[in-house]
Amino acid sequence: MANDATKDGIPPQQLDDWFLDILECPGCDLHRPVHLTDSSDALICDCGRYAFPIRDGIPILLVEEAVILDAAVDPALEKGSAP
Repeated sequence: MANDATKDGIPPQQLDDWFLDILECPGCDLHRPVHLTDSSDALICDCGRYAFPIRDGIPILLVEEAVILDAAVDPALEKGSAP
């Protein structure tokens, strides 16, 4: 998912902590928080099901664009709850 530079060769602006704190997963009924990956190229939902890409410094919070990390996870359940 990495995209380190825009087409002009300028690296995208980093996402601020205050901005990351207000983001929620659009795929979860519980609207869990999302966390930046170590490589800063995606946002991972707290439930562990979705990874949302970051393109040119912009988080793409569309479920249709998300990568499913674990299809067995039910985002409607509390974290750690079994179905």
